[in-house]
Amino acid sequence: MADNAVTTQEHLSYPGYSAASRDPGQPILCLHCSTGSSRQWRSLAASLGDRHRVIAPDLLGYGNNPPWAPNWDLRLETEVRRLVQLMASAPGPVDVVAHSFGAAVAVKLALLHPEKVRSLTVFEPVLFALLRRDADSRAALAEIFAASSQIDYSLADGNTDRAARTFIDFWSGNGTWSSMPQARRQGVSARIEKVRADFDALLADETTLSELARLDIPVLCLSGEQSPAVTRRITDLLCAALPRVRSKRFEEMGHMGPLTHPRLVNDSIEEFLKFLPVQPAAGATYTPVIDRAA
Repeated sequence: MADNAVTTQEHLSYPGYSAASRDPGQPILCLHCSTGSSRQWRSLAASLGDRHRVIAPDLLGYGNNPPWAPNWDLRLETEVRRLVQLMASAPGPVDVVAHSFGAAVAVKLALLHPEKVRSLTVFEPVLFALLRRDADSRAALAEIFAASSQIDYSLADGNTDRAARTFIDFWSGNGTWSSMPQARRQGVSARIEKVRADFDALLADETTLSELARLDIPVLCLSGEQSPAVTRRITDLLCAALPRVRSKRFEEMGHMGPLTHPRLVNDSIEEFLKFLPVQPAAGATYTPVIDRAA
């Protein structure tokens, strides 16, 4: 991890992953958005560190992990398998906090391994699959396919900057790319092949509302009023399906709310976590297993 990543007392890694964790306590797994890294959650980790053990992995292709190779295959299950290894020795189910692509991975983790997840806090999980089976979501789904196709065309032309502009302006509004510092634009362009892989994984996913309806854990679903219609629609569908959900929509922020308004988002996360029972029992420890054969 970079020096300015989540403050750590322990550094954990295994093939394809790098993770940071703080002192022992109820484990909280924090998953970042596309083009991001574990650094996204450093302010939350600082707030929770006296009560929780915060584990913030860099997802594949991001942070300190090797650059994504275009010929590699990615599914949401690919990330889930690595997260399960990271959580292998947890004394009980963990709380998961996640944003955007990371939030889609988090939902998939909870569906495939419900015994591993105590609660979910998700900010606009980009579960595009939910739109395919909803007649009222066709326009939103068309927007996603259009953005994904524009990214594909730009990369086929070798124009990573144009592909990155499409991605950034889609999620954060027209003109956002032009207003970004040059160093930040270069960073996004360097990771745009992984962004395309993220899109492909999300479009290949087959999560259904009926699956979500069976997810019997507490969920906090956060969203922004200024977000694209597609993520607001996904959030509405998600909240309607989940049996134990609380929701909050922030008027002042968009899809990148955890980065643009971290204090507001973090306060809501902390408030939600306070209502969950303390776990594990005093004296329990959590030493994530590192599977060198992964």
